[in-house]
Amino acid sequence: MNSDTPQLKSFRSFEARQDGDRQTSRSESYLRTGRESSVISATIQADSTGRDMSIDLDVSADATHLKRFVVSVDFGTTFSSISFLILPRNTPPDSLDPHILYHHIQTIDHFPEEPCLGLAESRKEVPTEIWYPKEEYLEDSIMGDGTGSDDSPEGDMPFHLQNEDEENTYWGYEVYSCQRIDTDPNQNRRMGGFKLLFDESELTAQIRLDLEPTLDMMKKKKIIKDREDVISHYLKHLFSHAKEELSEKHEYTNDCPLGFVLCVPPIWTPKACRIMQTNMVRAIQESGYGSFGNCIDNLFIVSEPEAAAAYVIESTTTVLPKEAFMLLDAGGGTVDAITYTVNQTCPLRLEAEGVEAGGALCGSSYLNKAFQEHLSARLKDEDYLERNGISIRSIVDTEVVKFENNIKRKIDIIRPTSVFEFVEIQDLRADPRKNFGRNRLRLTHNDLRGIFLPVLEKVSGLMERQLELAKMRRINVTKVILIGGFANSPSLRSFLKRKLASIKSYQDEDIPLWARRRFLVPSSEPSTRETGRDASAVQVMDFDVMNRSILMTSLLTGESFPIASLWMAGST
Repeated sequence: MNSDTPQLKSFRSFEARQDGDRQTSRSESYLRTGRESSVISATIQADSTGRDMSIDLDVSADATHLKRFVVSVDFGTTFSSISFLILPRNTPPDSLDPHILYHHIQTIDHFPEEPCLGLAESRKEVPTEIWYPKEEYLEDSIMGDGTGSDDSPEGDMPFHLQNEDEENTYWGYEVYSCQRIDTDPNQNRRMGGFKLLFDESELTAQIRLDLEPTLDMMKKKKIIKDREDVISHYLKHLFSHAKEELSEKHEYTNDCPLGFVLCVPPIWTPKACRIMQTNMVRAIQESGYGSFGNCIDNLFIVSEPEAAAAYVIESTTTVLPKEAFMLLDAGGGTVDAITYTVNQTCPLRLEAEGVEAGGALCGSSYLNKAFQEHLSARLKDEDYLERNGISIRSIVDTEVVKFENNIKRKIDIIRPTSVFEFVEIQDLRADPRKNFGRNRLRLTHNDLRGIFLPVLEKVSGLMERQLELAKMRRINVTKVILIGGFANSPSLRSFLKRKLASIKSYQDEDIPLWARRRFLVPSSEPSTRETGRDASAVQVMDFDVMNRSILMTSLLTGESFPIASLWMAGST
């Protein structure tokens, strides 16, 4: 079979020229990520689809003016990330094939103050947190409307960070640094979990109530006008960093066509999607991505579980036509379970089975909470540690950050082990009865099981209930596909595999667990359906034309929900 069509030759030529243009930064970046796969390998995959690809993608000398950027935003409850794809500028969507493109996805990294994970590694996600300055930094004269209800996204601008105060507003990993430096922190200045402001389900009601006092305080201090402003403030920092990376390493300029895509939970209402769209557009404008004048055409919203399922089908051969599978999306805040059947693969047709989707608050952030409670209980009587402005709370908060970046990501509590984990605490007095050594606290295997097991059991219970419902409806689920940032946890994977070993499908077959790393997923030329009053304001993609999709994928670790990206029809 001849796999070398003119279209694919031209695409290889474009990629080769891209590689030459960014050679200076490539060696450092790609050594770190291993992201770039062989174009020849991608070409072979694409040819196996039997698609006719005849559009000429040849490029001329000035590569900068020939680039189109597609940017996927994974706005998570606890962590967020951005991935992007660079395409020849004038390529029609009909000529694009996900089997080629998903090998060329890259991810933004080098976030400010990110923890060091090793000589050749950089984090691919950043905490969804922001820390505001002590004093108000907003001028009433430039305070935006912030409602996002019926006004155009191009209307009033959101709050601006003043130049002299912006350096005092921290985001992402910088918040962790603030936590270490500020030994008596005003916790009301720190905001996290604000994605759940858009979730109107009973499941997250208490979390939203817990956020209200902080939001009310910030309104009184004129730090924000509306609660959703926290989201646009955070996204502004995220997009500004992404723009710096794209400009420095990939020759992005404001002349380059640009499209953004955001994936949202299926439980979000049309109103929530519209408000999110408004705040995202404002953040993009504030970040300096040109005028972004055609913002509605260049911003698309897709559904998380359908996007994730579509990616799984497009990127693997593990799911066959007419096969039913369960998608277990384990993120930082929530874990969701939904059952799908593949009606056909080319073009892709996915059908959600008649099984009620399940969800629970048992994401990986609840491991942090359990560790925090464990450590607080063990240190509550060690009053001598509180001196020079240091409190037990600040000590615990600092150790939670270390837990997030170390123990939580590597430990497998299912495997029996006699190895102990230690928490280094300056000036801690040795006490064998409490498992305290000098300057360190010992975590036994039983301690770790006590932290992990309640969360793992909730995830497993969600999975088991979904499988039982499928059985009751005579649906033969052949595999469970685990995705999301929590999918990287060795403890979660081992626990679920052990549970599945004792469960049979409707046809009395074993049900394997397929655990994959984080995803950004495929999509298509936009096909929209109304989700509110104005279908042009928020476009929601139907995943029923996958044969013309652009595949966006990510290998990030940490908390994440899946996301899709697509061709931006409004840019030229």
